[in-house]
Amino acid sequence: MSEYISVSEFASRAGVTCQAVYLRLNKDLKPYLKLNGKRKTVSVDALKLYQKTSVEQEIEQPIVELLKSQLEAKDRQLEEKDKQIAELLERLKESNYTLVRLGIEDKQEQPKTPQKPPAPKKPIKRTPKGLKGLFRRK
Repeated sequence: MSEYISVSEFASRAGVTCQAVYLRLNKDLKPYLKLNGKRKTVSVDALKLYQKTSVEQEIEQPIVELLKSQLEAKDRQLEEKDKQIAELLERLKESNYTLVRLGIEDKQEQPKTPQKPPAPKKPIKRTPKGLKGLFRRK
């Protein structure tokens, strides 16, 4: 007779979540299910359903290696982009500094010309009636 364990224990041994086990209880795990009152237990024999076959492992291994190599390539690209960004930021800082220096020199070179005072604004004529005729066409 096989050993029965709790759903949470089964999930940890199978490497899946409890929710994943509960979803499969009414499907392929049903023959391995045993009810103890309100508590559900699963046979240890059901763990074989979660083990990968050697064919699956052979298929997954090259895919994993390919994905690792792609990640490494992306990491190298990101490092290069980070260097480019740092270089551009440094060049931008130098350009801003140069522009500020030129702006200061331009201000010093300009002769001081007297500025004309601004023209006085025309006062709004108010009629004794208030603002009644203010928006009327003339």
